[in-house]
Amino acid sequence: MNLTEIFISNQKIFEHIDVLSKWKAGESIQPINVEIHLTERCNCKCVYCHYAKSVENMDIKKFARIVKILANNGTKSISLSGGGEPSVHKDIAKAIEIIHGVNLDAAMVTNLIVTPEIYTNHLKYFTWVRISIDSADAETYKRIRGVNKFDTVVENIRKIISIKKTSGAQTTIGLQSVICKSNINSIGAQIFLAAKLDVDYIQIRPIETMPGDAIPYTIKEYDFITKQVSNTMDHLKMMGSNLQVIFSNKWELIGPRNTNRFHPFKFCHAYQMIPAIDVRGDMYVCCHQIERRNGWMCYGNVFRDKYEDIMANRKVVIEKLDLKTCYLGCRGHNLNTTLERLNKPSQHRNFL
Repeated sequence: MNLTEIFISNQKIFEHIDVLSKWKAGESIQPINVEIHLTERCNCKCVYCHYAKSVENMDIKKFARIVKILANNGTKSISLSGGGEPSVHKDIAKAIEIIHGVNLDAAMVTNLIVTPEIYTNHLKYFTWVRISIDSADAETYKRIRGVNKFDTVVENIRKIISIKKTSGAQTTIGLQSVICKSNINSIGAQIFLAAKLDVDYIQIRPIETMPGDAIPYTIKEYDFITKQVSNTMDHLKMMGSNLQVIFSNKWELIGPRNTNRFHPFKFCHAYQMIPAIDVRGDMYVCCHQIERRNGWMCYGNVFRDKYEDIMANRKVVIEKLDLKTCYLGCRGHNLNTTLERLNKPSQHRNFL
């Protein structure tokens, strides 16, 4: 299985047969992966970011308490992401240790502006680290991300790759680029930069788009994007590079030739499996509901409410969800697509 299949596969749910069986039976299930926002502070000002910013940080003792509760109730992994930049939290190293201490898998999405001293001893605790970069040069980086830190980030990527090699860590390290008007001409350069930095992969993603919204890319732009990716991948093969280029499946949904830009499922079947917790302890259906500040999609507060009450409230809250308010290719897209199919009776089901 290559990295593309690892990250965007809709088959991963079959690794959790116990959860799938309970879901099929209509039983309550525990979250498999929980995204936690340690802070709303950020050291970037990205043009495409819709998250509210504040000086709030999650108290590390409260973080430890909820991580322990999640682990005791069957959660498998914690993703540190969203809201702000996780690495600016003063107790980020402690947070990583807490996740590792209760035997949960850990991951982080970061801009890697903060010097990566924490990775010297903690990189081995991460299953994966994804670095948002969006560019291949300092000018484009500043235009998109609002700060003049491109050279710093590139040097920090080199540092953590070195740490990975010398420590023997098995952590998957990748880059992420959201394609917009400012960087559409440098996709090939970004891919070559990723190969030069010796990361495991680079993911090429489109701008977030709502169902029925105006198409964010013209046919000419879309073809130019796909041509750059295809041509650069051909060059990498000739060079013998091991870099994986992940062309997000979101492109299929928002592509200008797709006239049916709507969700291929009628219900968020994944609502119990992938919640997100904001800096104040409010647990939402997913990270997008935090981003869009949809308070009616909050299950409860993990610092204030009983955990079992929050779990029970999920069925009430999800009935309020209107999929028209959810991004195409959303956090639960692949999972929901698979579960929708499983929820429908198959013809000739007993003939395998």
